Amino acid sequence: MGDSTHAAPAGFDAGNQEALLNWDGLLDSWGGDREFAVELLNTFQVQLVSQRGDLADAVAGAEPGEVTVVAHSLKGSLLAIMAIPVAKSALALETLGRRGDLGSASAVWRQLDDQLSRLAAEIDGIISSGS
Repeated sequence: MGDSTHAAPAGFDAGNQEALLNWDGLLDSWGGDREFAVELLNTFQVQLVSQRGDLADAVAGAEPGEVTVVAHSLKGSLLAIMAIPVAKSALALETLGRRGDLGSASAVWRQLDDQLSRLAAEIDGIISSGS
């Protein structure tokens, strides 16, 4: 972990128990390539805007099929960037959609949306620190 290729970027609190992004895991999964990891996070941020809007609309419209599809896609994106706690929330929403039981979907969505806001802030800190 003392390896400088795995050092957390400025603005990223590695000691934060509430960190939603596993920076070291992300780097490890891409062979320590910081530049590529930052590029991946940039791409995630761009895609998140539409995924978030689509998921909010699907939950508000009580559309289980759409909730399932969008939550599943978002979960995959979150796993790719090693945002495991947030991916678990996306899985919970995906499962509700798959079951066609959206009774608690609004509450799960609010939790996921809050996590996505916090994750976006973490990512912004990483991106702004450069690679």
